[in-house]
Amino acid sequence: MLNPEKESLFPKKITTLILIVSSIFLHQALWAQSETTKQIGFIPASIGEVDVAFPLLEKWKISGQVDVQLVTQGAYTNSNPYAYVQRFVVRPWLIYSGFKHMKFYVGYARNKKYEIEEAGNPEILERRLILMGTYMQMMPRGSL
Repeated sequence: MLNPEKESLFPKKITTLILIVSSIFLHQALWAQSETTKQIGFIPASIGEVDVAFPLLEKWKISGQVDVQLVTQGAYTNSNPYAYVQRFVVRPWLIYSGFKHMKFYVGYARNKKYEIEEAGNPEILERRLILMGTYMQMMPRGSL
């Protein structure tokens, strides 16, 4: 512990020099930050989806499903979640359920994203091939 009657660990001149140099560097670091053209805010959105499942070949335990999704959004300047169509997705599926606790899915997704200039969204077309499987484990009070 320092004795209050003795001189401090750093002389006053060194302490003053350290404060001046650190304030110059801090000022330069803060000055170097540029203003951005991006803004943070709330963009209202709405998602609607319809899924339809149907049997195809009951003998082979193959069924089908089609999912259709529509996403709309507003922009920073309005509060209307239906102002622009942002995305339209169609996903057909084939589902094989021939095993006791397993299902296998093969799907295709066509995801059309529309340009919304006001929000900065570019136009994109995605096509995806989807392979998926599920396993169900029987438990004493349900399934997992």
